[in-house]
Amino acid sequence: MNSNYKKGFTLIELLVVVAIIGLLSSIISVAVNSSRTKARDARRVSDMKQIQSGLNLYFNTGSGYPQKTSYDAAAAAGTNIACSGTPTLTPPKDPGIYTYTYTATGSSSTGCGGTVYAGYTVQFYIEGQGQYYIMNDNGKVTTTGGTAVTLDSLL
Repeated sequence: MNSNYKKGFTLIELLVVVAIIGLLSSIISVAVNSSRTKARDARRVSDMKQIQSGLNLYFNTGSGYPQKTSYDAAAAAGTNIACSGTPTLTPPKDPGIYTYTYTATGSSSTGCGGTVYAGYTVQFYIEGQGQYYIMNDNGKVTTTGGTAVTLDSLL
């Protein structure tokens, strides 16, 4: 009987196993990153719906939309925007590296204990589409180029 036989793996077998593990980990990494992008985009769409509801409540309470400075201050501090003492919206923050940009538009008038505006726009970014969108006070969403879309179609 030959007792010189050694048990173990050859170098080629080990290299094949390492290559397979590397390939599987890169495939999983791509899938996880894609899922994270989709999750952030879903959160953005949900945030836009929340902003829309909160601003409509503000409008119904105070006959107008808040000033940009009021919205931005509440967003920075993580506090509520209130109208006549009624909290209407805590502006959400973008889940990634982008920001939501609120702008008051239209004519100004008095309401909610200060100046209110007839309209608004909110600009936001959808990573999966690689594009900025603008939502206005009518609930319309358009690309920065002017093409109309719906919030739910962005996912």
